Amino acid sequence: MVHDRVAGFLSDPALRIGEMFGEYITFEEDCAYAAVYADAPALWRAAINSRCGAVIGDGSGVGVDSSDDDIRAAMLKTCHVWYPDEYGVPCQWCAKDA
Repeated sequence: MVHDRVAGFLSDPALRIGEMFGEYITFEEDCAYAAVYADAPALWRAAINSRCGAVIGDGSGVGVDSSDDDIRAAMLKTCHVWYPDEYGVPCQWCAKDA
């Protein structure tokens, strides 16, 4: 959840995934959260630091010492899998003749 006043740092795909809730843009916690962290890797580090500096068990493999590029790549992988239309990624499961 981010306040709409700071939404300017979010990419267009992230804004399409998020949903307005009053003055906030909310993101589903299982997958859509990655859109925010892909756009703002420092927020990922802050989340990790708030949990004692550990790698959070989301399977991304990125931690407090990961580079912005590594964090962004891990988060975009989640976005590309779950939100291919928003991120312009061809769906690998869609029929080629469809």
